[in-house]
Amino acid sequence: MNTQKNYYAQKCERILAYFDHVPWCGVQDVRQTIKDWMAETRAAHTTWYHRTASLIALHKWAHGKDLSKTLMLQYYEDLRLRKVRDSSIKAEHVRIKSFCAYLYKKDLYDDIMKDIEPPTGEYREKQCLTAAELNTLLKRITDIRDKTIVSLMSICGLRCIEISEMQWGDIQADRMIVRGKGRAEKNTAIVLPISIQRLLLDLKRTTNGKTDPEDYVFISETRRSHAPISATNISKIVRAILRDKLPEKKAITPHGLRHTAITLAIEAGMDIHRVSKFARHKSIATTSVYIHDNEKFSNPVEAHIEALVDSQDTQPNDDLSLLKHLLSKLIKS
Repeated sequence: MNTQKNYYAQKCERILAYFDHVPWCGVQDVRQTIKDWMAETRAAHTTWYHRTASLIALHKWAHGKDLSKTLMLQYYEDLRLRKVRDSSIKAEHVRIKSFCAYLYKKDLYDDIMKDIEPPTGEYREKQCLTAAELNTLLKRITDIRDKTIVSLMSICGLRCIEISEMQWGDIQADRMIVRGKGRAEKNTAIVLPISIQRLLLDLKRTTNGKTDPEDYVFISETRRSHAPISATNISKIVRAILRDKLPEKKAITPHGLRHTAITLAIEAGMDIHRVSKFARHKSIATTSVYIHDNEKFSNPVEAHIEALVDSQDTQPNDDLSLLKHLLSKLIKS
């Protein structure tokens, strides 16, 4: 197994050491139980790591107490009081619920999560950029790596974790394989617009030969050789870019760039089913959240977008024109 594949496997082993000789919820060997759970669900090492991290955080918060419905409701309320985002609480809930369901299936513990749902706050509209703002942002970024990351998020709709796991072998001409979160069979292919193809070629020239199929595209400069930039650090990099290059849009987050890609696709008139496939959403209900106003489909939005794009005084090869070309291509396909 090469260095790249070893990285996440070793990371998982290190974090699992927390549960050595630590009984919990009636399980004596928690470490091995987690391994068996991951093997049964065929979880990738990245998913394995995040699931284990969630269990460790819960175990520390509970001071080692066995889980119960009352304790879980208190845990969720504490997360809300600490102003943890609803999406993060939901992610924690899904991981813990999966673990408890596995314990119940193996007759190791009661299914205490069966009727529990995490608390949710009021709906907050997703923040994203307009086509003009995205055009401005891309023009202001001069670093090849940074521009490639931002373009992948704002045009192709990639998540931080998907960018972190990109390998050169995933890129094939004008297509790229996006590694699915959790299982290999969830991998999907996406279209790479010409602007991103050019950026990836430029980036390839700066990698000092580290472009084998299993080499990561975005290599960390501070961690061990060949290790990828983590999803957390990808997010930090993008936050810094947004603060520096687009200070007037303080509410935009790194994930807001993915929202931008999806919202622009909807506003360009793409059918919601195609948008859902483009966004790689598990449920079309998730995509429906982006449709805040049904009038966007009854009004001639194509003409509006056309006028908006033409008003930016763009050149034929600039990023905004290429974005328009990509959306048109996706609509026709």
